[in-house]
Amino acid sequence: MKKTGVDYVKEESREYLEALSQAGYIIGNMVLPGSFVKKEAQVYFNPMLEIYDRKSVETAEFLSVTARELLKTDYIYAPSKSKAKEAWLEKCTLGKVYDGNVIIEKKEGLKEGRGSLLERIRSQNAVPGMEFFSLRNQEERKKVLILSSWKAEREAKLVVRKLADSMDREKYDTVIYSGWLGSRGDVKEFLAFEKEIPKVMGAGRMTLSEEDFLNYRMIEKNPALYLENPEIRRYMRMLAQREWGRLFGSSSWDVVIMAGSTGYLPYYLAAEAPAKMKVLVDLDFLPYIHEKYPARWRKALTVFDRIYAPADCQQLGDYGKENRLG
Repeated sequence: MKKTGVDYVKEESREYLEALSQAGYIIGNMVLPGSFVKKEAQVYFNPMLEIYDRKSVETAEFLSVTARELLKTDYIYAPSKSKAKEAWLEKCTLGKVYDGNVIIEKKEGLKEGRGSLLERIRSQNAVPGMEFFSLRNQEERKKVLILSSWKAEREAKLVVRKLADSMDREKYDTVIYSGWLGSRGDVKEFLAFEKEIPKVMGAGRMTLSEEDFLNYRMIEKNPALYLENPEIRRYMRMLAQREWGRLFGSSSWDVVIMAGSTGYLPYYLAAEAPAKMKVLVDLDFLPYIHEKYPARWRKALTVFDRIYAPADCQQLGDYGKENRLG
C-alpha cells in the first residue's frame, strides 16, 4: 500500500476524521459524518448519484442528510445537463440555490488522464472531454434562507407562511430550514408546505465533542452565563460558526431571516451567518430578553439589519414603529 503513495484509513476512525479536517480537497461518493464542519478553503467533490435513482425526495433522511450534503459540495456530477436540471431543479429544487458547479463528461471523454478532474479544480481551466456549468443565475436572483422551527406554535408557522407568500419568485430563491422533526406527521406537514420551495432539516450533534454539545446545552439553559462572561460569549460564537459550517458548509446567502419562535440556536446561527442582510421576524424573543435582561436587550438587536415585531410589543416602545406586524 505504501508504495502507491496513498495512506489508507478506516471509516469513522480518528485517522479518517483527522484526514477530513486537514484535507485541502475531498473527493468521495459517500455522505460525510454528520458532525463534519467544512472549512471555507476546502474543495469538496461528491457526484451525488443517489438523486438520479430516487423516485421521491420527500423523506426526513433526504432533508436532513442528502440536501445538506449538496450545500457543502463545490462540485457534483451529472450524466447530462438535462438530467442535472431534472434532478436538482424539478425533483429536488435545492439546485436553485446551489453555488457549486455540475461536472458533465462529454461523449469524446477525458483526453488528459486520471489527473484531469483535480487539475481542473486546481487551475479553473477547461479540460477537454469535460464541461462545468452552474444550475443558477447568481446575478439575477437573490438567495434567501429562512431559519424556522416546524415544531413551534401555530403562530410561528403562520409567520413562515406569510414570508414565503411575500417572496417574489422572479427575484428570490428561498430555502426554509427547520430543526430536526422527530415525528412523521411533522415531516409530512413540513414537506407539504409550498412544495416548490426547497427545504433542509437539521440532524446530528453540533460538533465531534460531546463536551461542546453539553456546554451549549448548559448555556442555553443558563443564558445569564452567556451574557455576563466574555469568554463564554466567544466560546458560544465559535460553536455557532462551527454549527453553521456543519449545516450549510461554506455556502453564502444574500438574506438570512430568523422567523417566528425558534429558540436560541437559530439566533446564534443568524448572528454568524455569512449574509449581506439579516432579518428578525419576531414573536416572543424580544419581550423575553427584555424581561430577563432589560439592560442588555437592545444589544441583541444589533445582530440584525431589520427587525419586524408584533404591533402590540410594548417592550419595544417607539423602536421600529414602521416595521411592526399587523
